[in-house]
Amino acid sequence: MPSTTPRPVVLVSHGSGSSPLLFNGLTKRLATEGYFVAAVEHPGNHRQDDRLAGTDGNLVERPRHLRVALDALAADPVVGPQLRAERVAVIGQSLGGYTALAAAGGTPWSRQGTPLATTREPRIAALVLLTPAVFWFVPNGSLSDVQVPILVYVGEEDTLCPPWHGHLVHGYVPDRTKVTLRTIPGAGHLSLLDELPPGAPWRDPPGFDRPAVHARMQDEIVAFLGSAIGD
Repeated sequence: MPSTTPRPVVLVSHGSGSSPLLFNGLTKRLATEGYFVAAVEHPGNHRQDDRLAGTDGNLVERPRHLRVALDALAADPVVGPQLRAERVAVIGQSLGGYTALAAAGGTPWSRQGTPLATTREPRIAALVLLTPAVFWFVPNGSLSDVQVPILVYVGEEDTLCPPWHGHLVHGYVPDRTKVTLRTIPGAGHLSLLDELPPGAPWRDPPGFDRPAVHARMQDEIVAFLGSAIGD
């Protein structure tokens, strides 16, 4: 049944070669809290079609996918009127964290040392980054145009995107007071996904209490989004 009150929008950006289905627990929780959640499957960089992995083209296209998704939702004659799509949040995990930052105004750099042609999406008003990959924002000033509130989670035991990735976000944005940085003890790179993908090379470190961590994290994300894009 159509909602009588416009709902705030949350976009979800998955990691490289992954799937939006791995966020089902979080997306269901956000839906019960009144958010309209759109989980984007990035063409050419998901688990059934990963031909663009590792390319600069993928880094350019991923942020554009978020804008395309927003445009499609807003233009839909049934869904569009139910949405409050002028201020949206993006949740990004791993390369999805890169995607969120680039779409929010970050300037990524190629391995050749040249800036990549991404475009800021002005409707993005908040970011939640889960074990984000931020290699492409290392040059100082790369995040100087990112002005939105950010909640960042890093895994203490993450060897793919170690905690310094989150500290880089905190250190490079122009207003550090807008960044909340959480370090999750015992968490590995995939520990903040709702489930591990089949055949994943990384497992939760011994003793990691996934249900408890996820319950607490979901509560924190709901509270953060409520203050950032809620009423």
